[in-house]
Amino acid sequence: MATRTVAHALARWTDPDGIAQLALHGQTIEIPKDVAAHLDSIGATVVTSTTVAPEPEPDPVVVISPTTDEPSREVDPDLFPRPKNAAARPLWELYAVDRGLDRASVSGMSKDAIIAAINELDAPHEQEHPHG
Repeated sequence: MATRTVAHALARWTDPDGIAQLALHGQTIEIPKDVAAHLDSIGATVVTSTTVAPEPEPDPVVVISPTTDEPSREVDPDLFPRPKNAAARPLWELYAVDRGLDRASVSGMSKDAIIAAINELDAPHEQEHPHG
């Protein structure tokens, strides 16, 4: 058997049991080698790569707090950007927990309170680099 990807809009062949088969463009199919040779020769299929390397997952950024010596995660804005103010409360809750707030305390907060708590987390960083 050979693995191929259908290159034309449609590929048609007869399987070893004599049953007509159809596959659409982009589908990956397993076909007998003689059928693969024929479909390849007319451009109906192309050889499918059998090796696909998985993409590595990014390592989380870990920062050691200079005051407590405990690791705390810094949020990578590309992985979990700050939600828009109009976003639903559950999204804000997930974001707050991802930022390091306690899930139990966040679950009892309103959306406005969660946003305020996150703003407090950001406040020390803004004081270090004042605007002006």
